Amino acid sequence: MATITEGEVRSKIAGEDLSDSQYMYVTLESDNTVDLADGITNNPYGILQNAPESGQEALVKVYGASKLVAGGALAVDVIVSTKSDGKAQEATLTQFPRSIVTKAAGAEDDLCEVELFYASEELGGADEFASLTVTDHIAIASTLLTITDAVNFVFGTTTGTEIGEAADQKLSFHGATPVVQQAHVADPAANDAATQGTYTSSTTLTDPPTKAEAEAELGLIDAELDKVKVDIAAGKTATDANNVVLDSILATLETYGLHATS
Repeated sequence: MATITEGEVRSKIAGEDLSDSQYMYVTLESDNTVDLADGITNNPYGILQNAPESGQEALVKVYGASKLVAGGALAVDVIVSTKSDGKAQEATLTQFPRSIVTKAAGAEDDLCEVELFYASEELGGADEFASLTVTDHIAIASTLLTITDAVNFVFGTTTGTEIGEAADQKLSFHGATPVVQQAHVADPAANDAATQGTYTSSTTLTDPPTKAEAEAELGLIDAELDKVKVDIAAGKTATDANNVVLDSILATLETYGLHATS
């Protein structure tokens, strides 16, 4: 049988006789000793690795792989916490999920194998898991956090919540490869070359106008048309530049997986 050694083991003092509690959940007490986890709402400190009597050294695995006494049949990938006797049971409402089963147990008192979630002496609190129905709505594996349908995220309304705290943290959506924050997209171009004015006749025309008057008016109209041509050209240049900007925005959305690639 393989020996499980990886992970983190803490040395504490047994606050009570734990000689029959090897590979069971223990709790960290206010005097820095450990006792058997004897309530389903206890926050397990870790799994006892030896069998100390009261006052002796207790070796507690707080992170990594460990054996664990099952309180009943447990399947692989089940999230577990403590029963009222320190054995493992499938985590339920108001419990502190502490481990995931990596080797199943067939019945009570069988030794299963689990992977402990990391927790320091300061970590963990009822507000973290007390309102989470673990077995019905969420599954935690080594590389996946699976949430069932119709389970929504609810955020606070005062400070708000960040998704990613730095530009070099990678994320993506819909199966795209995670990436860092993308570069700034250039601001849309403005058409600053507008020159068109309001056509105004510079002369008082006779009725009918003379040839000289008509030629003068046609000259003014031609000048205005030239201005319009300049504006059309400038508008096209601005439109082309803005199309480049839009293409960049679409490419960024595609990179994050928020928009399908063409």
